[in-house]
Amino acid sequence: MRLKLIGLILCACIVRPLFSQEIVSENAQALERFRHDLQQLKQLRGLEGASVAWSFRRLADAKELEAYNAGQMLLPASTIKVYTSIAALDVLGPDYRYETQLIMAGELHGNRLAGDFVLKGSGDPSSGHLDQQVLTALSKGIAQAGIEKVRGKLLADPWALPYNYAAIPRDRTWEDMANYFGSGVYGLNWSNNSLAIRFKSSTPAAVTMEQPDSIAWEGKISNLVVPGITDDIYFFPQPFSGDIQVAGTLSSKNPARSERMALPHPPLQFVSCLHDTLKQHDIRVKKGFEVLDTAYQLQKGDSVLVKYFSAPLGTLLKEVNQKSNNLYAEAIARTTGLKLGSDGTAEDACRKIRQHLVIRKLAADTLFELREGSGLGRRNLVTAGGMTQLLQIASTRQWFADFEASLATPGNQGTLRSFKTIKGLKAKTGSLTGVRAYTGYFEDQSGQRIAFAIILNNYLDGSLIKSQVEKVLESASRCVF
Repeated sequence: MRLKLIGLILCACIVRPLFSQEIVSENAQALERFRHDLQQLKQLRGLEGASVAWSFRRLADAKELEAYNAGQMLLPASTIKVYTSIAALDVLGPDYRYETQLIMAGELHGNRLAGDFVLKGSGDPSSGHLDQQVLTALSKGIAQAGIEKVRGKLLADPWALPYNYAAIPRDRTWEDMANYFGSGVYGLNWSNNSLAIRFKSSTPAAVTMEQPDSIAWEGKISNLVVPGITDDIYFFPQPFSGDIQVAGTLSSKNPARSERMALPHPPLQFVSCLHDTLKQHDIRVKKGFEVLDTAYQLQKGDSVLVKYFSAPLGTLLKEVNQKSNNLYAEAIARTTGLKLGSDGTAEDACRKIRQHLVIRKLAADTLFELREGSGLGRRNLVTAGGMTQLLQIASTRQWFADFEASLATPGNQGTLRSFKTIKGLKAKTGSLTGVRAYTGYFEDQSGQRIAFAIILNNYLDGSLIKSQVEKVLESASRCVF
């Protein structure tokens, strides 16, 4: 019996090292596969002469595990939104809410207001978008006050942010400005500052455009779209005019299509929609509506009749990072900048955000440039190594759960909906012409959290990039780092 027991112990002693060696061998193979896939990324067709960089960093001890050109400054496209989001959470907090006010300016005589209503915004990007019920809330507040007639006007005050050329960041290209993804940001925004225009093939040689209904704007939209092989429609502001021209092609395979353009005058559209809503509730505004030329200053006797609050910042950031909504990102960046003392422009807001990230030691690598909050501009610059440092440090802050929850996940609605399922993957993607970037977190085989950033600039053909990045992250998730 004793000899049998000794034999079992000896067998166990022999098997255990063999088992350990097998695990080590498997992980070595996994690491080799991961590094092979990284090298294949550089060698993709269409990337000849392109700039490629990556960084992989363990959250537990901040160690950089794999890096290539990690200190090279590159265009990040929409992955710059992680900088915007992290700064906003640190400055404003995840519970911050935008406030829209309806001010009663004048005396109330029974059911009549002998004065005006002032709609005063704070830059809320979600007004009239998603599940917002701001028009209902404002009209309900007026009705509850017993007001049926307004002797004056509905006045819109969008001056919480600059109401001039600075509504659009200075680095935007002409091609972007009139399209939905490049709209300006104002103290009063409306319906994602965009509207849908419908196009359809009327004959094999012509495309017709349906003019939008009930748009509060005196300009016109001219249609220059023609039949073509692909759907490629863009809106352009016409030089020296308030008009817009839309040009491009509509595929013969697609007889009808809607394309969204930037709303020409969001504050005016907001107050126009409120005017129509009040009319539907039998509340008459005698002198119509307009947008104020300067910010409204509360007068003696004025009162705030209604305060409407947006969803909390933690929720709004899901629209930023899961849907890559540029308007939300720009508005949140400017609001963050205002809190830090900026003048309200995109450029000054980003200067203040950059300073804050460095002072608060969120950005350990100071080799980065921020010019606007969404990534649509072409003067933002980051390094892959700096980005993974930012993500690692963010994981140590108390608001991290809100930031992580704002990122996209594979298979769910958002920018990763068609992405392969990878263990623990939560990420932000970015793309511009000649730019592709990915950053976020995943888990390795042992459950350790890893921050990553992959940035590619100046390529000719990006058709194979997404599938190869999926391979890289999938093979990385099978390693033990």
